[in-house]
Amino acid sequence: MKENLILKLWLLIYGGSSLHYFSAQNVQIKDSSGFNIELSDLNVGDRIKILYKEKEDKIALAYEVEPIYNVESIELLSKGLPNHIAKYIYNSTDKLLISVSEFTEEKLSLKIKDFNPDPFTLTNSYVLLSGDEYNKNIKEVDILTKDNVRILNRLDDNTIEEQFDLTKIFGKLKSEKYRFIQFLDEPYAIRIDFEIKENGDLIYESPIIEKFHIPNDR
Repeated sequence: MKENLILKLWLLIYGGSSLHYFSAQNVQIKDSSGFNIELSDLNVGDRIKILYKEKEDKIALAYEVEPIYNVESIELLSKGLPNHIAKYIYNSTDKLLISVSEFTEEKLSLKIKDFNPDPFTLTNSYVLLSGDEYNKNIKEVDILTKDNVRILNRLDDNTIEEQFDLTKIFGKLKSEKYRFIQFLDEPYAIRIDFEIKENGDLIYESPIIEKFHIPNDR
């Protein structure tokens, strides 16, 4: 029966650089000038401020898509979708193929094929974990951002070769297990686990794409 139907809208939104699903029922929505607007006026990517039934709060920082409940009213803060959020929504890591062309103690070469319409950004921010740091959270270790330590060569419309001078980034590496991380558009990063043996041999695992979050207070 009609009177038993519950009107519920699920909408992908962001606050700061967060992503959430928003569930609304009989919620009052105003624009930044205080005028009432309809749910249909909100679009994917609009930034909103939420007044909860218990307290007033901005959207919590999170990269996993989570539902928001107990909403009393909403204020529309801004329209539009930032580029890194658009990539989070529309890009697929399944369309990002990464292979190792060369790997030594001094040099790492990657071949990156990206078939997304708006390719992921290959940043110049890196982390190298080793020893006791191997399983540490990213926020607990130094993130290095350095220029002039890599060469980018475009091989075709979808393929880039990326060459790193590891000694310029991290210095001379000793015999140990390592985890190399290069950040893409948040929250994604390339991760490669490798080991330098006592005899100088280097063995590595295939690159993978993982989610990492760097807190804003870094």
